Amino acid sequence: MATATRQRRGRPIQEQPLLLALDLGLKSWKLGFAWDFNDTPWLREIAGGDQEALLTAMAQAKRHFKLPRLYTASCVP
Repeated sequence: MATATRQRRGRPIQEQPLLLALDLGLKSWKLGFAWDFNDTPWLREIAGGDQEALLTAMAQAKRHFKLPRLYTASCVP
């Protein structure tokens, strides 16, 4: 039996990366999640240095965008 695969912009959801932009200040971190560079970002703000809150925000983004899983890739070598 074939199963339906959800698609976003022609790519299966499980292959679509979730983009995360970070503004890392001392007092607060601003997070912007999006599917691609043309989307309006889903914004969150957490206390600066709060790594647990960052992981929580990433889990919330996973639910918000209805993703089956998250994987990470970095532009920092």
